[in-house]
This record gives sequence, C-alpha cells and structure tokens, in this order.
Amino acid sequence: QSWAIASSSFGETYFQNLDEELLTTLTDISKPRQIWYLIFILSFIYLIIVGPVYYLITKYSRYSYSFYLIYGLNTLLFCFIFLFVGRYSTNQTSQIYSLIIAEVVPDHKTIISEWSSMGIVSGGNFIITHEGDSHIYCTCQPYNKVSGFTTSGTQGQLQADIPPNSFRTFFHHARIPEPLIMAKSASFLINESGLESLTLEIGKEFPSNVEQAHFVFDSNIYELQREKNQLIYQGKSRKLSPLLLENPLLDSSYIAPNQLFPFVRPKENNQSLAWEQFFPILVQKSLNVSSDHVNQNISWPVHKGKLLVLAKVPESLFPKTPEIFKKEGLILYSLDIPLSDQGS
Repeated sequence: QSWAIASSSFGETYFQNLDEELLTTLTDISKPRQIWYLIFILSFIYLIIVGPVYYLITKYSRYSYSFYLIYGLNTLLFCFIFLFVGRYSTNQTSQIYSLIIAEVVPDHKTIISEWSSMGIVSGGNFIITHEGDSHIYCTCQPYNKVSGFTTSGTQGQLQADIPPNSFRTFFHHARIPEPLIMAKSASFLINESGLESLTLEIGKEFPSNVEQAHFVFDSNIYELQREKNQLIYQGKSRKLSPLLLENPLLDSSYIAPNQLFPFVRPKENNQSLAWEQFFPILVQKSLNVSSDHVNQNISWPVHKGKLLVLAKVPESLFPKTPEIFKKEGLILYSLDIPLSDQGS
C-alpha cells in the first residue's frame, strides 16, 4: 500500500497505544465483576450484630452459654455467606469480547488480526485455538507474568492458566485459506473532488449482520448502502483524516469506576460493542496508518479504493476451544477494489 501524506493543522493525536487501549476496553467489558455493594451491606450488618446486638445479649441474658452459642452460630453463618458472595459475580457465564480485522489479500486468502478478552468465572488451565491454517498468539501482558505457553504455525494455540473470576487478554494473528468477503466494481464516476458515483457488486461470500459499509478513495471515506446484491454510494462522505483522529475510548466515563462511593453499586458499563466506539480505531489499523501520521492529511492511491465492511463476528472466527457461552464482537472486513482513472 502507498499513501500520499502532507502536513496538516490537525491537533495532537491520541492514538499512541491503540493495542493497549483496545485490550483495556475489552477487559473492562469482559471481566467478571464482584457485587461489591452486597458485600458492603453484609459487612455493615455483621458489624451491627457483633457490636450492639452482642452487647445487649451479654447485658440482659441470664445464661452465659447463650452468648457463646449465638456468637459461634453467627460467625459460622457469615463465614459461609461471605464465602458464597465472594465467589459470586454479576456475570456467571464464561464470555469473550473480540475485535477483528479481516483483510483479503491478492491470493484470495484472508489475514486475521484479533484482539480479545475472555472472562472466566470458574478458572482453570485453558487451551485457546481457532480455525485456520496458520496462527500466532500473544498474551499482551508485558508487565504481568502469565502461567502458560504459546505455539505458532498450523497447530498454533495459547495455553494459559486463568484464575477464578478473572480474565485473559490475547492477540491472535491468523491466515484463512479462503476469502471472507468478495466484491467488484460495477460502475463508478470520478470527478475533481473524488467519487461522484459508485456501485459495487457483492458475491455470496458477503457477510451477514452488517453494521456499516464504507469505501476509502483518495482522501475521503464514502458511506455505502446495500440494495440487494449491490453496494451503492448515495452521496454521504467525509474526509478520512478527521475520522482517524476520533477516539471515543478516551471518554473516561466509559471505563472509569466509581471512586467516590465504592459502597454504592456503580452504574453498569455499556457491554455492547457499538460501532461508533471502535470504528475509527479499526479503520486506522486496517489502513496501516502509523500513530505518527494519523494527524496528517492522508489520501488513497487514485487507481484503487478499499472496501471496509463492519459486521458482527461470525461464530466460525471465535475460538474453537475452550467452550464459551457468551460471544460478542465486531469485525472489519477489508478488500482492495481496483479502479481506473476514466471511470465507467
């Protein structure tokens, strides 16, 4: 890929650690959460019992053994309650949240780049595997030790120990022997400002559950609408560079916990992967724009464009093992579409 990059007056970029931001956000969504408000309430009740209640019992009870009996039973009861509540979390099923870029290369194979966070309630030693004929795994934990190992190649896998009520983030790079998306240019018209019209024919490999479809050409990104077996540009477009500067993940209210009142149940984070939150970052990763160039004017070569389709992750791209009950994710399909200067 070749880019035309010129100086620009755009502000400072905030995309210095995209991989870290993606995995941090996915971790916050996927990790099991303890019901801290219930633990605080039970602790308060226990303090009331061991304080004023025990005082009244020792003051007015005629039998000293009744105090020791109530004290022992109460202590035993709360031990079991705290043991149960400590193991309990708000999401009691294993779950995984993934962001994937699927790029179709010229030999009609698909290169997969995946960022995932897997939340596990029960804990244990897990082996993570995927479909495909070549795999590379990374735990993305430079500051924490991970008990396990990875292997690469056709039988690539990640084996890692995950504690109870914990999570494991990982990056996965793979090659799939068939194209996951196919499309070709049916007609287009180019003027001085860019594309005036564009129609793409899509094949049977086109994904379902599509959220958005866009076409990158020159320095603009064009929104496409699906009509039967075609994607058609209907006049809505924007500059590419300002889109790449957007980073909704910097909204502190999205991942920041409630620090002022930890004993009150915090507001639940939105656990749905809305395309508005991740689309700009996935576009930057798909176009291979470095952090140093994201705040500059960027243009795509005039002899081709790039089709970008955002959709729900299909079942086949989630891990084969271990067994996961809740699976959510977004995938950005990327495909180069050849164009000529004259149009058709």
